[in-house]
Amino acid sequence: MAKLKHNDPCHCGSGKRYRSCHLRADREAAAREPATAPAAGQPEPSPIGQSSWMRMAPWVIGVVGVAAAAWVGTTFDTARGGGVLLLTGITIAAIYIFGDPPPPKEGTSDPAAINFGR
Repeated sequence: MAKLKHNDPCHCGSGKRYRSCHLRADREAAAREPATAPAAGQPEPSPIGQSSWMRMAPWVIGVVGVAAAAWVGTTFDTARGGGVLLLTGITIAAIYIFGDPPPPKEGTSDPAAINFGR
């Protein structure tokens, strides 16, 4: 069935507009239907903020950072190696903090806006 717009005639043939006749019932029926599972062989969609890169990035940066800190620490001095290790930790913390923002508030018209409690 083609998607009906609010002002289209209702599909039941009553002559009323869709929004006045079956819109609410159709939305409630769609909400009661279980979500469809992905087809066989299709990967499940990742939740927001949990792409494969976001799951792998801290581990990759951690391994590279520790290796770089060890190399800098043995090549130059331990203070510089400690600095590289500290920056690696800060980078990993930033990925965890900023990589998965909190969900938007319910009922806001613009989920990307900062409405300052309005």
